[in-house]
Amino acid sequence: MGILNFVFAPFLVVYLLIFFFFRYFEEYRNNPKNIGIRQWSPFARWKFREFNELPHLFNQRLNKSYKQANKYVDQFPREKTALLSKFVSFIASSLAAVLLLASIIDSEVFLGFEITPGRNVFFYLGLLVPIVAISRGMSVEDHVVFDPTARLKKVVEHTHYSPDSWKGKLDTDDQIVDFFREFTVHVDGLGYVCSFAEFDFKRHGNVK
Repeated sequence: MGILNFVFAPFLVVYLLIFFFFRYFEEYRNNPKNIGIRQWSPFARWKFREFNELPHLFNQRLNKSYKQANKYVDQFPREKTALLSKFVSFIASSLAAVLLLASIIDSEVFLGFEITPGRNVFFYLGLLVPIVAISRGMSVEDHVVFDPTARLKKVVEHTHYSPDSWKGKLDTDDQIVDFFREFTVHVDGLGYVCSFAEFDFKRHGNVK
């Protein structure tokens, strides 16, 4: 089976690319921001599914939760992604504005002038506009109010999932940060490492 998969892999890749293109082209053309859209994982859907819940009702409930879930996630800092998306949006929108202005001033430039061999203004406008839409969709809004508790409660209203471990901790610091702070040690000649890597049995677990 491994040999057969290796032999047919190029054909399968081409088929899947063509299938993906024809299935999602219209959706992405109308709303390019959907390229970077978030979705619930299969594990999350399994946790959210209620007993004997009909599929169409389950999908309807989850579809209502996406808006609130995105608002919850967007509250947390993504400085590098936001800066990069704003930079790409600025460059692409500036180039698109110049090309559009030039085509308005001289209509013959729109179809006749080739920026690169075989590529006119119309081609590059069609390329830049989706880039602007995608980059703006990835950027963080400046007026977002940090209130994770209220946002997560809105998400829970639709997902109906709120384990006991979440109670009173909807806006607390992540446990990963606490782990780094408690279990990071400095080793001479090596730097900062996880304390478990030292096999310090006196500190972690039984000495035997």
